[in-house]
Amino acid sequence: MPEIHDTFDALYKQYTKVFSHSKHSSHTRAGLMKSVPAKTTGVYVIWKKGALSPIYIGSSGKIEKKLKLSGSSIRGRMFGSSTPYHFDATANQFKYGPTTPGVPPAGHHYAISLSEIEVTCLVVYSPSAPTVLEHLLIQGFINQYHDLPEANQKI
Repeated sequence: MPEIHDTFDALYKQYTKVFSHSKHSSHTRAGLMKSVPAKTTGVYVIWKKGALSPIYIGSSGKIEKKLKLSGSSIRGRMFGSSTPYHFDATANQFKYGPTTPGVPPAGHHYAISLSEIEVTCLVVYSPSAPTVLEHLLIQGFINQYHDLPEANQKI
């Protein structure tokens, strides 16, 4: 059973066995957007291909009264929300910009070609809350790396 003090690697391995998951990549924003689930909620983990740790951990979907799952889909959250990152359609890059706490970002300072990005989507259905899984994975990242993933701003 996963524990809050476990590492990211241990939690990620455990939860990819528990939840249905899929990996997505494309050289273009349109291709990546098309491949990511349109009507599912859950957690998405953005990796630079070949990296040992993710760049970003995020989630979509909320649990409402009577355990109704609502909110945006993984695709909607990744491509349509205000986030600390951006999938640039013109340059086909994943852009992000770690900022100083309390200082508004002056744009995205880092860019990685989409051909170097892979996204893992873990599909979470009610009564499991996607944000709980997101926060557990981020806590595991903190336990293992003593920091947040590069593009995550806060938890």
